[in-house]
Amino acid sequence: MNKKEALKIIIDSAKKYQENLENKKVIFIYKEKGKIKYIEAIFLPRNFLHLTGIQIKNSNIKSSIDFYHLCLKNRISILDFDFKENGTTIMKLQILSQIIQIQKLARSIGEYNYFKPILVTDKLAGTNQACIGFIQKDNYYIPNTVLKENCKSMVVEQYKILCIARKKMQEEKYSEITYYAKDIDINKILASKELNKKFTKKLLS
Repeated sequence: MNKKEALKIIIDSAKKYQENLENKKVIFIYKEKGKIKYIEAIFLPRNFLHLTGIQIKNSNIKSSIDFYHLCLKNRISILDFDFKENGTTIMKLQILSQIIQIQKLARSIGEYNYFKPILVTDKLAGTNQACIGFIQKDNYYIPNTVLKENCKSMVVEQYKILCIARKKMQEEKYSEITYYAKDIDINKILASKELNKKFTKKLLS
C-alpha cells in the first residue's frame, strides 16, 4: 500500500465514521458465564485519528479533531501524514473501512490478553478478521485502536455478542438495534432488569 492508496482509505473511512459512529453511543450486549453483561462505547470525532494508525507530520493540523474534519472536507494530502515505522499503519488501514461498521459486524467480545506487549487497550470487539480495541473511561469505553486480527486470538476468553444497539449521545435511551443473534429471544434479553431502563418501551413491546 502506498500513501496515495492510504489517503483514499482514510478519507472514505472518515465519511463512514461520520455516518455510522460519530457522536454515537453503542451498547454491546453479551453473555459471560451464563450472565447477561454489556459495555457502552462512545465514538467522538477525536477518536478517528487513533483508528487510522498514521502519524501527523503537518504542524498546521493542530489536533485529532482538526484532522478528522479535514478528512471530511477532502483537504488532507499525502504530505500531511506518515506511516508508523513498525508496520501497523498499513495493517490497520487494510480493514479500517470495514470495521468502522462495528455496530453491525461485531460478533464477539472479550478482555484483551496482552498478546501484543506494545498495545494498550482493555476490551476487544469484532470478527474473525478484524476488531476494535476499547479503553475504559469512567462508566463507558472509547475506541483507541483497530487490529487486523481474529478477535478470538486476542482475548482472554471470547464471549458471543447477543445484541448491539446505537443511539445519539444526547438521547436518553436506545431505540435502534443494529444487530442481534438469530438464536435468542431479543425481547427477553432487553427486558432484563439491567437493560430495561436503557431501551425505549417501543423496542420492549
